[in-house]
Amino acid sequence: MRILTITPSLSIGGTERGAQNYTIGYKKQGHEVVVLNHGRDGIRRQYIEAAGCQVHTVSHVDRQSLDGLNLGIFDVVHIHREGRKNERENEILAWVRGATKIIAETNVFFAIDYGKRNSLIDVHFQLAEINRQHWLRRGGDSLTAVIPYPVDVRDFPLCNFEDVKQFRTRHKIPANAFVFGRIGQPIPGKWDPMVVREFAKLAADNSNVYLLLVGPSKDVLGEVLALAKDVGQRVLMLDTLDDPRQLGICYSSMDCFLHAARQGESFGFVLTEALLYGVPVITLSRPHRDNAQTEVI
Repeated sequence: MRILTITPSLSIGGTERGAQNYTIGYKKQGHEVVVLNHGRDGIRRQYIEAAGCQVHTVSHVDRQSLDGLNLGIFDVVHIHREGRKNERENEILAWVRGATKIIAETNVFFAIDYGKRNSLIDVHFQLAEINRQHWLRRGGDSLTAVIPYPVDVRDFPLCNFEDVKQFRTRHKIPANAFVFGRIGQPIPGKWDPMVVREFAKLAADNSNVYLLLVGPSKDVLGEVLALAKDVGQRVLMLDTLDDPRQLGICYSSMDCFLHAARQGESFGFVLTEALLYGVPVITLSRPHRDNAQTEVI
């Protein structure tokens, strides 16, 4: 088949990683895949192009700029989007509608575009069953399926004991310490300061527990700075990591992944990543928000 992937950007987010994994997966199955990016450029481009797929970026969406791409006819269009009303995305979908057999969306936040969804999209993929139930309660079309994100395990090379030993030594973490960890993007909704508060309760009575935070939000940082000195000294904070090998070493240096997010997770790639490295996960249920994290675990 000839497949068009439409993505809102090529940056480090989970939506973008999902679009990348689908695209590379389609290519590996022998299909011709083209990517249309209508947002920021970023790290995803190099992985997609390395797989042999063309990437086109449009900064301004109108019929003239889209026609200028001269992309031709597609059997399937797979768009990755939040699902809410988005005129830019609707313009693109209207452009491909007449020359495409099937248009499918991965609806990241199980939201509904009440305006044009029936005429522009044939099937809606939800990332978890709980997302599908939310979708249906909101009046979504019955033509929907639960298809979790694919995870490309090649992105997460295994590391050895020596790598972990050096990481802990470099960051002054004792070899016998029990390390709780959390990795995420520095977005307030992706974090909950309760992770720090709950760690502090445990750390007050246990001198060998540590907390490793990668990409914490500002409110989490504020919570750490307010800790008692003896507890705060056992909290290590690192900037966001993009390098797969360094991420792997970081995950492998943890004994438990401690996860809580204010908005919950519509999927939660970090959870699958921790599990790939054999790190057990404790997560917080958010029944009235995004709550796929409980299903993924």
